[in-house]
Amino acid sequence: MPILAVECNAWKGSDVGSIDSETGAFVSLFHPRHQRWDDQFVLRVAVIEPLTAEGKATVRLLKLNYKRVVEGQLLAAVGHTR
Repeated sequence: MPILAVECNAWKGSDVGSIDSETGAFVSLFHPRHQRWDDQFVLRVAVIEPLTAEGKATVRLLKLNYKRVVEGQLLAAVGHTR
């Protein structure tokens, strides 16, 4: 398993959701088997921008814009592995 997946899984832990910082409401995390990535996020340069409350919770909790994660995503996109 790539180190980035290990890090994201560690940050996620057993959490299935998070509190939305704007509304205070509980929101579920993005579920890749039930939701489309393109409906939840957009990639702008090297930053994943969430489009929904679920996307925002997922980006924050899994630290998807953390420098090592972004670097790994960019390397994977061009076919390189760490």
